[in-house]
Amino acid sequence: MGNMWIIDVLSDLRTFAEENGLPVLAAELQQTSAVAAIELETTTGAASSMPKGNGRQTGDIAWAIGSNDRP
Repeated sequence: MGNMWIIDVLSDLRTFAEENGLPVLAAELQQTSAVAAIELETTTGAASSMPKGNGRQTGDIAWAIGSNDRP
């Protein structure tokens, strides 16, 4: 399954947009979901082990919001 959870998150965001009168955002999120699904399918297995940002495990962030030392 790897990072397929992102599809669920995008779906939840799209539902929120639809229910709150944000049709353009809903349409963009639909497109984004399609792109994400394609990319995740083409990188099966690789997506869950890809380094994030600074090369550390998922969840480690190389910079903090508001800091000036972004990568």
